[in-house]
Amino acid sequence: MQPGNSTTVAVTTVAGAVALVLVWVLDLAHIEMPPAVASAVTVVLSALAGYLAPARTSRSAGQYPAGDADRPNR
Repeated sequence: MQPGNSTTVAVTTVAGAVALVLVWVLDLAHIEMPPAVASAVTVVLSALAGYLAPARTSRSAGQYPAGDADRPNR
């Protein structure tokens, strides 16, 4: 499976959810965080995950091996 835009979006979405759970766990531990800081944590973790996610790769014509299932129909 080649990484693509959907991979980056999925990784970024999961990072946002992880950040939200992290803020919730910190709240359970009585570590209060202003809403703006909690939002910033979510944005930073999501941006970092999106940056580190595999970049989209594309194949140009002629780079497909014979019988490659990913080859577009002509």
